[in-house]
Amino acid sequence: SGTLEVSDELRAIVGLPRLPAELTLADFLARVHPDDVGILTSAAEACRNEGTPLHVDHRVVLPDGTERILQTQAQLARDADGRPCGLEGTGQDVTDRHRVEDQIRWLAYHDSLTGLGNRLLFRERLDFAVAEAVRSQVPLGVLFLDLDHFKRINDTFGHTQGDRLLQEVADRLVRSVRESDLVARLENPPAISRLGGDEFTVLLTNVADPGDLAKVARRLLEVLHRPFSLGGHEVVITASVGIAAWPSDGSDGEGLLRNADAAMYHAKERGRNNFQFYAASMNAVALERLILETKLRSALERGELEVHYQPKLAHGGERVAGVEALARWRDAELGQVSPTDFIPIAEETGLIGELGAFVLRRSCLDRMRWSELGLPPAPVSVNLSVQQFRAGGVVELVERTLAETGLDPRLLELEITESMLLRDEKVVVAALVALRGRGVQVAVDDFGTGYSSLAYLRTLPVDSLKIDRSFVQDIGERDDEAALTAAIVSMGRALRLRVVAEGVELEAQRLLLEGWGCDELQGYLFARPMPRAELERWWSERAGISLSAPPSPRGADRAP
Repeated sequence: SGTLEVSDELRAIVGLPRLPAELTLADFLARVHPDDVGILTSAAEACRNEGTPLHVDHRVVLPDGTERILQTQAQLARDADGRPCGLEGTGQDVTDRHRVEDQIRWLAYHDSLTGLGNRLLFRERLDFAVAEAVRSQVPLGVLFLDLDHFKRINDTFGHTQGDRLLQEVADRLVRSVRESDLVARLENPPAISRLGGDEFTVLLTNVADPGDLAKVARRLLEVLHRPFSLGGHEVVITASVGIAAWPSDGSDGEGLLRNADAAMYHAKERGRNNFQFYAASMNAVALERLILETKLRSALERGELEVHYQPKLAHGGERVAGVEALARWRDAELGQVSPTDFIPIAEETGLIGELGAFVLRRSCLDRMRWSELGLPPAPVSVNLSVQQFRAGGVVELVERTLAETGLDPRLLELEITESMLLRDEKVVVAALVALRGRGVQVAVDDFGTGYSSLAYLRTLPVDSLKIDRSFVQDIGERDDEAALTAAIVSMGRALRLRVVAEGVELEAQRLLLEGWGCDELQGYLFARPMPRAELERWWSERAGISLSAPPSPRGADRAP
């Protein structure tokens, strides 16, 4: 029949007038959203012709333009003789229920801070994209982006401002890929997600040339490097991006995401603020690092690490003004392992605390021994890692070690890098103030690489600065390097800081540095790092002292 009997309640829901008493089917369908009319009429025909129960959720448009969701249920009605005579059923407004369900679904698949898709949604999109790529044999790419040193933002400005920065980063990522000419040519828009913390991913499908992935990565790095306004300050951040492409870098979604993540860490190792493609060889590198970490843990437990010492000289290389303690490791299988290989691993894995405590204690014990041997009272310098400061307890560790070894605090110097002062000023300076108050000396290592001003050092608890070897190596050949290094020496002395130059290897470098008034020199021109026994022989000959003290107990050179 073309007429409908509609209750007053249903008329109110769909915005139909009370009169006339009977409505046509066309009147009712006029209230149904145009995109849903076909679904509803098809279900009604199936119910009338085949007896299939009708159960459809569809939209209705009210006279004021608002939309509601109506759940329509009906079944075939029959007359007294059992013959079909029409449809009868109900209509229920389920708009609020749908909204709640949509909200729950949205929360399950989206990051509440940025509104981007979360890890769950990204994995589903990625798995679907890989399945499509397998069918079409058209490559796709995954970009894994991690902000560099984001922890500093939270430490400096607080987590509220850190969250605000993440929101602005998300906005820039979305805008940049939408505005990109390359992305505009892609068949499907990129899926941008926040996996958590400061990690973001971008999924690009139907990529004809993997080189196009590099263009997108470069674009992202450029837009993120523009200053952000945060708490009334301009903040510049960088990011590291790893790229993995299907099918060359992984056959499934899990493998692609894992390899893009590995490529991102490779980008960080290459200096950050860059992008790197995944290469199969990186798996071998990761395995090598895991083996090295395992061996380092074992070496610390078995006491296989040693401390070598490199002298710092004054007065034309005649007087030993101090010695720097340096950790050394010789593995039975790997041989001599470079500190540039095992120190970063120790910092990343938390082993730096145990390693640093060993070097500090061994150095203090050896300095006590040298006093007993009658060697001059030159301080021993020990390098500290920023990870030790962040973990806390540095002051307590130094005080406990001095008390247990009996070393005069004035014979201990702690070396920190310039970047540590710039990046972790609050936590580092507080500890250094406390230690200097007890007589321990402080030196700034690698000075010149962090671009801090010398005037800034006047406010810090520092006794000396060490000019980085990168400045020293070319002073004999390049006038600009010579002028810069001479200025650093002059200004350091004006600030009443002891100035030390490291990496001195040539006589010409020594003459220049001494001519500028550099207080101490350190480098292969005078002596390489040496085991304790060798250093004692070398030092005693220079000091004109005969060594007569009994040797230390067996194994005293090594980590306990």
